[in-house]
Amino acid sequence: MHTDTSQVGILAFMLAVLLGGAGAAVIAAALILRKYQFARLVALAGTLAAGGYGALLLLAAFTTGETSLGRGEEKHFCEIDCHLAYAVVDVARTTTLGAAETPRAAEGTFYVVTLRVRFDENTTSATRPSTAPLWPNPRWTTVRDAAGHEYRPSLDGLAAFEAVHGTVKGLDRALRPGESYTTTLIFDLPADVRDPRLLLTSPLPENAFVLSNENSFFHRKVVFRL
Repeated sequence: MHTDTSQVGILAFMLAVLLGGAGAAVIAAALILRKYQFARLVALAGTLAAGGYGALLLLAAFTTGETSLGRGEEKHFCEIDCHLAYAVVDVARTTTLGAAETPRAAEGTFYVVTLRVRFDENTTSATRPSTAPLWPNPRWTTVRDAAGHEYRPSLDGLAAFEAVHGTVKGLDRALRPGESYTTTLIFDLPADVRDPRLLLTSPLPENAFVLSNENSFFHRKVVFRL
């Protein structure tokens, strides 16, 4: 199992925010009461704690390498009290999509990626209702090649695909424990693209400060080979 973050990292971030807020309140109260020496001591302790947390962020980032997943291998996203698992189960390549009478030609090659989304029922906490649905956090998809170029999903390719196959499910669909579905991502990549890798991540800004989250500063990613 490969995860983009961990419950420990999320709890550490929440604790850091709570302690930071409490420290700020204590400093404000000390200043109001003219306890300047005490305010300075609390501020110093807070600065040291923030520095230590920042050091842990960098340590986690620089001791983790990029992980590359193959077909069917899952990447888990922690949603506090449960995990959603994502896996690339198929990749087709074609130069055209759409109806035969009105085909859409790719600028390079269309990569038609079949992605499986699964609510891993084995990761739910004891306090979570067994049938409660989960609406996932936002997801961001992009493809990176060996040269570092990035490619967003092709809207033209998706429209042509949907004209034949119907509406594609979004990644914001709610799931209950044990449920799963497949959806399709379409990318128009250069014909000579080298080592394309799909990055599926959660773009929440606070993730930059969560220990072991792949969106934290300088952290390596978990990607899918295409």
